[in-house]
Amino acid sequence: MKITPRDRALLGVIAVLLACAAFYELVLTPERHAAARLQAQVTAAHARLARAQQRELQGHAAEVALRASQSDWEATQRAVPQVSNVPALLKLLQRSAQAARVSMQSISFNGAGTSSAAGASPAVTTATPSTRGGTNTLPVTLVFDGGYQALNRLVHRLDALVNVSRRHIAASGPLIGIGAVTLSPAGNSSDHSALSVQLTATIYQRAAASAVVGSTG
Repeated sequence: MKITPRDRALLGVIAVLLACAAFYELVLTPERHAAARLQAQVTAAHARLARAQQRELQGHAAEVALRASQSDWEATQRAVPQVSNVPALLKLLQRSAQAARVSMQSISFNGAGTSSAAGASPAVTTATPSTRGGTNTLPVTLVFDGGYQALNRLVHRLDALVNVSRRHIAASGPLIGIGAVTLSPAGNSSDHSALSVQLTATIYQRAAASAVVGSTG
């Protein structure tokens, strides 16, 4: 059988097509699969990077918020301590009385009254405070002698130990919630204009976790 030039040309085309098909199947297809796998890995890496960047931004925001609230937390610890420092409280009350130019006469905790002479440090009897809403409340009764203006300054000083302004807390001492103020003539003063003020107040402490759980039940 004689092969004509047209047959040779047709066989050449067929050979080229077979070579292209073999190149596609043996070379291009594995490369495309490898490229697809690589693209999937790149996409997953971008997703992980985006999640890591989001966590970094969240951590940075939390750090900024923590730094902003650190002073408030420290002020809160001063205002509502875990355990009230009674000696420090006595010194604070004495300093406040001296600054207001009044005399602290007596102090009693939880109804257990103790008295002292003017200018002397009163003895203190403490009792177990009651728990309310995650805080311990300790009732206290304070008696001071002095002029009306001086006593008024003292009340403002005690009330200003803890201030809240623009959602920020500033505390120079414990939170003392003044409930009642009773004025009467000072019985042991030669100054007839001197008054005696009795402050019924509450001191707050942070309740232990077990106490809070027990109170909510």
